Amino acid sequence: MRSVFARGTSVLANLAQRFRSNVSGNVVVTFALVGLPVVLMMGAAVDFSQRSELDANIQDAADAAVLAAARSHDKTFAQKKDIADKWFNAATADKSARLQNISRQLVQLEDGLRYTVKAEVDTSFMGLAGVTKWEIGAVAEVVLGGKEVELSLVLDNTGSMSADMATLRTAAADLVNIVFSMDGGQGKVRVGLVPYVAAVNVGSSFPTSMVDVAGDNPSQATYLEWKWVARKKGCTPYWGGGGGGGDPWNPGDPGNGAFIWDKTKTFAMNIWNETLGIRPAQAGNEDGAAHGLPPGYMYNNCYAVQPAKIKHLDLFNQIGINWKGCVEARPYPYDVNDAPPNPNNPKTMFVPYFWPDEADKFANWVSSYANNYMVDTPYLDPNVWEDQENNEWHRTYNITKYTKTGKTITVDQLPPDTKGPNKACPDPIVPLTTDKTNLLNSIAGLKHWNNSGTISSEGVAWGWRVLSPGPPFTEGKPYDTPDLNKIMVIMSDGQNMIGSNNINGPTISNYSAYGYLRWGQWPEENFNKASKHIDDRMLEACQNAKAAGVTVYTILFRENDAKTVNLFTKCATKPPFFYKASTPGDLVKAFNDIGSQIAQLRLSK
Repeated sequence: MRSVFARGTSVLANLAQRFRSNVSGNVVVTFALVGLPVVLMMGAAVDFSQRSELDANIQDAADAAVLAAARSHDKTFAQKKDIADKWFNAATADKSARLQNISRQLVQLEDGLRYTVKAEVDTSFMGLAGVTKWEIGAVAEVVLGGKEVELSLVLDNTGSMSADMATLRTAAADLVNIVFSMDGGQGKVRVGLVPYVAAVNVGSSFPTSMVDVAGDNPSQATYLEWKWVARKKGCTPYWGGGGGGGDPWNPGDPGNGAFIWDKTKTFAMNIWNETLGIRPAQAGNEDGAAHGLPPGYMYNNCYAVQPAKIKHLDLFNQIGINWKGCVEARPYPYDVNDAPPNPNNPKTMFVPYFWPDEADKFANWVSSYANNYMVDTPYLDPNVWEDQENNEWHRTYNITKYTKTGKTITVDQLPPDTKGPNKACPDPIVPLTTDKTNLLNSIAGLKHWNNSGTISSEGVAWGWRVLSPGPPFTEGKPYDTPDLNKIMVIMSDGQNMIGSNNINGPTISNYSAYGYLRWGQWPEENFNKASKHIDDRMLEACQNAKAAGVTVYTILFRENDAKTVNLFTKCATKPPFFYKASTPGDLVKAFNDIGSQIAQLRLSK
């Protein structure tokens, strides 16, 4: 495409050619009186066109320069000036030969920055009229912090991120720097951090007023309560209601005892090495004290039954280990909403996460479990009770062993591989804060945590709770605060799932916010259905947060599974807010793009 200058030159050349080919005296006089002003006017048009083009170029360069300076919030004013000048120079490099006597000035305003540029350029034709140079320039202003921003970063820190944690730390820090750059020290930007794996750490200083210390939440200790752990010596269980000894595998077969197993009155039974894979009876229990059992134990059909109410914090105290701060998922629908904890509704209270000690490898046929951190003794009195020492199931959920008296407890809470009741409990949440330095330090310290699994629904739920104005975190302002944007960025590198842990044993899976796959808060003891359950919980949590007014961005890293891509797309506020990152560079770019959108740096002139 020919430039305006080239077209103007061609027109003048044609006029000159016509002038030379016409030698009539009248034409010469006419051209002298009329043609020369016409030529000057056309030349002026060319100069004005060139100036207009340069003005637009310089304005664009000044805009980019002041934005770059504004984003460098942590720099000195002199450094900001240098950044602006370098951006301007780079943006006008192809015009540098034409720009003369350039001056650039950066000024700090009360609510932003102003960048002023002046320069001179030679005219092409206006020199005929005595105008040899024109002064051009631009003024660009940026207003900082036009709206308030509350942002929660929900970041997957699972073991699959081991090779990419450095990239994630860089990307998250970039985003934090960008959004804080819009603030100008006004305190209008508050950012929180929610690392997650298969559980979320709310911090060990989490108020006990919001914790289920009474053990009334139905999700607490579901793996340990009501478990049959030993059979009384010399006692024959009765399974039928009539004649002979009966068949334990056929409850309808007549037996000669008084005990009747009425399936309609029981949850289930965990007996005979748990082959049935069902819960213990609740009907027919009697106080265990008369049989020499510890307080809270029950006695049922020759079996010792663990208490109906077991509290995780009590078990922490009994072994002398501090609760680190991870919590378990609340029962539905409270696992996917921001309802404040209410002691009058135990389901709304938060349950301390406690990964049980798993069975010792006491025989070669016993599996090595993921979290065996103490010996399985003591047992109930072996002179009275049997079928406990050689039963890996009873060993795993036996709570008599939770004592620090005379035993070694092996605990490791340093990532990536951990051991103990706090196993796979990641770094704690950082509530909304204006302290960028503290936030960046927390991001710099993020590590990956092995075992457990990926439960993004818990990350989303806690990312929302960090933004919510109500308890458990109250740093967020009310949703209807004028000029306030509440934003959540969710990043994961894979599908929702829990890890396996001897699928034929007493746990099936690793522990998580929803407990073990066996006797946890799952629809079935099936890994695929567990993954779908987490997907459903995640999508509902996203929908609930969006309905409350939270803008959601999602980033899926190195994952091509179609259903997971669809899930993260639906979780985002709108499709363009979903980012699929295939490489570390893509991940950094996604965070930077989102940061630039959130920053809302707007030009005022």
